[in-house]
Amino acid sequence: MKKFYNSKLLVALGIGLSLFSANQSNAQCSIVGLPDTFCADSGPAFLSASPAGGTFSGPGVADGVFDPDVAGVGTHTITYEFLSGTDRYYIKSNIGNPWGNTSNNTAMTLAFGADWILESFETCDVSEVFSVSTSFVFLDGSDSQASELNAFLSANLPAIEAWVESGGSILINSAPNEGGSYSFGFGGTTLNYSSFSPNVNVVDLSHPAFLGPNLPTSSTMSGSSYGHARITGTGFTTVLNYAGNMILAEKDWGSGHVMCGGMTTVNFHSPSPAASNWRANLFVYMDEYIESGVACVATQEVTVLDEFAPEVIAESDVDEICVGESYILTGSGADEFYWGGGIVDGAAVTPEAAGTYVHLLTGVSPSGCIGTDAVTVVVHPTPIVNAGLNQAQCTGMELTLNGSGAATYEWSPAITDGEPFVVGSGFTTYTVTGTSEFGCESTDEVIVEGVDYPAITAVVTDEYALYGASIDLTVTGGSGMYGYTWSHGPTTEDVSGLFEGSYMVTVDDVGVADGICTVVDSVFVIKRFVGVEELNGTELSVYPTPTTNNITIAITGNFTYEVTALNGEILAKGSGVDNKLVDMEDFAAGTYLVNVTVEGEMKTVKIVKN
Repeated sequence: MKKFYNSKLLVALGIGLSLFSANQSNAQCSIVGLPDTFCADSGPAFLSASPAGGTFSGPGVADGVFDPDVAGVGTHTITYEFLSGTDRYYIKSNIGNPWGNTSNNTAMTLAFGADWILESFETCDVSEVFSVSTSFVFLDGSDSQASELNAFLSANLPAIEAWVESGGSILINSAPNEGGSYSFGFGGTTLNYSSFSPNVNVVDLSHPAFLGPNLPTSSTMSGSSYGHARITGTGFTTVLNYAGNMILAEKDWGSGHVMCGGMTTVNFHSPSPAASNWRANLFVYMDEYIESGVACVATQEVTVLDEFAPEVIAESDVDEICVGESYILTGSGADEFYWGGGIVDGAAVTPEAAGTYVHLLTGVSPSGCIGTDAVTVVVHPTPIVNAGLNQAQCTGMELTLNGSGAATYEWSPAITDGEPFVVGSGFTTYTVTGTSEFGCESTDEVIVEGVDYPAITAVVTDEYALYGASIDLTVTGGSGMYGYTWSHGPTTEDVSGLFEGSYMVTVDDVGVADGICTVVDSVFVIKRFVGVEELNGTELSVYPTPTTNNITIAITGNFTYEVTALNGEILAKGSGVDNKLVDMEDFAAGTYLVNVTVEGEMKTVKIVKN
């Protein structure tokens, strides 16, 4: 069981935020997040301070950790000491030197000797430059480097401002020869590329940069163009002035200091060496504005009580539930309990999502000592159950339904998952309840349509005239979309041009998936009522029909004849007087037409060959 101490006020505010107090000997330092009271059995506490990078000391302190057991019962003073950095940076663009001149390098060397670092906007490590190891940074984006300076500031202003606020010192300068106005940050500071300054005046002759360390200096400086821009913003003190414009200005920012200017390089400035000395003196002034190497100290008193943390026990009424269900958390072993996250001790908790929930309980004794415990509840997801797609099946045939997404399935109306059942007529909604291996349930539905078989009726017209028979079909029931296949070839619903014989139609209910339902069929018989034919008062007779070998054509007088297949192909022809025997022994079995012509008129008779 883990135990630690924090104040009751902290607990009442929700735990997790540390209440701290610090007596600071320097406004730049503070001890952060250290409780002011510990129990006798509290665990070690990691120490933190701002700015980071210093050292802690005091009873029970070792390697940045305070151990109340080592410190012992009583009140102890924890001390934090920070030594500010001494690194100085000059940063420009790697495309070249401002105005093609190295006078800035010369000024840095005049100010610091060899103890400074040259970097570029494009490649410098921002976290290393703007750190506790650095005391002063000079940024210059003059002439054709203004856009590169602007890009650097745009990308890194929050980090730069935070570094200055914690005690850094920075000079930002640009005498642009490109672009327009640029934001320098720090509360709305702007470099305005709109004015040129042939000369400038030092506003305060007691300013440390005017007084040294490099002399002589001059209260008025001139040149072909001392400045290329002016500074606007709030809270600034003007350092160099031209015609009411700030060419160089400074202000405090938090615990640090910022100076902004629009100066060209000193090779454009006069008199010499006063102008060069002034530039180097600005660097020295900014570097020393925040004293480097001087101790910044913060202290805080902490009390170790002669009391142990309570033995707190966290419990849940269940270990596992499904999403949508609830559980109750309760604590014991202390006077007050705090679960965090809005959970009330003894009240139901209903998670909205599946997962493993670890609940930390903090119990507080009357004197403010704190004990902790944790309880874990696993919330299982409800299964994503799928009953499948809606289906159609012929009434009386079998269908199988399969649920998916769970471990077991129960159907209503009662069927067995994965086993066939007989489909009834009409629409039936089947609901499946799927249960996961953890006992969590979910449902889904599928609609099964039981399609009745089609019923076939027809109006049959017999053959009263040659090929004059027809069958007018009517189909009812089923799904209402049908396919038709007739024994003599057509696929239409109704057929005509028929002659004597039997005709079978097969009806396929294509509204149901192909191959599921058996087809239905019906046979219709056409009777022949075509008898002896009359032709201009003469009697024509063709017999026998059906025949197996020969037929006889009998009619009074001279005649010609043709025997044709149904497709019109002429198979035999000739002439006769009164009668004619025609040999059909070699003809295939089937129906044939006999066309007889007498005195220019033709009569047709159908015969059947077996």
